Amino acid sequence: AMGTWDNTLATMPTPASNLCAAAIGNEIYIPGGWTGTAALTDLQVYHIGSNSWEIVATDPRPAGRLAPACAAFEGKLYVFGGDTGTGGGTNTAWVYDPAAPAGTRWTTLSSVPQNGAYGAALWVNGLIFYGGASDNQSGNYAWVYGYDPAADTWTAYPDLGTARGGAGMWAIDDVLLIGGGGWSSYLTSVEQYDTTQGTGGAWPPVEASLVQGR
Repeated sequence: AMGTWDNTLATMPTPASNLCAAAIGNEIYIPGGWTGTAALTDLQVYHIGSNSWEIVATDPRPAGRLAPACAAFEGKLYVFGGDTGTGGGTNTAWVYDPAAPAGTRWTTLSSVPQNGAYGAALWVNGLIFYGGASDNQSGNYAWVYGYDPAADTWTAYPDLGTARGGAGMWAIDDVLLIGGGGWSSYLTSVEQYDTTQGTGGAWPPVEASLVQGR
């Protein structure tokens, strides 16, 4: 509304980089990250209403990860992949239910079909899509998967036209967009997928590219 930035927000309890974040209600969840020397198991939560943070001591991440992908769906936090800190992606998948009793909030899900890190995840048209991933050993990945939370199953979708790690993911209605990324050469291109086509679609490029590679 003001066109300005607020620099009065409380700082995170545990400084970290290589993060993902997802909002559930009036709270923003950040599971894991990188301290510069280790992959975190901390689950940090920002409470928007009180401008305060907490580390959920009763329910840390089941294992340390940096650069995972996060998505919120029906009041739960889904976390896919990530790097253990040893230089490679993983295929782990977990869901965090903040409404469950303390100490029981994490559940292990079916593993992602591919190892990866630095990807993005987003709920679109009934599925949580995960793609745009990489790791710091194998470069960029073109794969994209859809996760069905009700069935706990993964479905392979057509590969991206351009493999890209560390990409951004967003949606307009039922159209999924993945853009930017690029592990060693930052991309400006953006691709789109009509999710109403199921797995029978393709990834045509968006005519207008990003102004600058990221």
